[in-house]
Amino acid sequence: MTLHKEGIKLILGGLFLAALSIILNVLFLFENFPVLASIIVGLTLLILILIIQFFRIPKRNKSYEKNEIVCPADGKVVV
Repeated sequence: MTLHKEGIKLILGGLFLAALSIILNVLFLFENFPVLASIIVGLTLLILILIIQFFRIPKRNKSYEKNEIVCPADGKVVV
């Protein structure tokens, strides 16, 4: 899996914010509110995974058969 070059800055920014959020949750919330801290960490990781999924460049099957219809929307989205 490769990532689109336009998304690298956003992914790195999201990774930094996710790491900061997780560190702050572990330091300040985890002892008194472990359930809340776990929910926040889970949501943070979910958002980070969604950001990475958006900017990935998937491997495509290039072997098309004769008279096969290929979706025209299967292209690149550049921000």
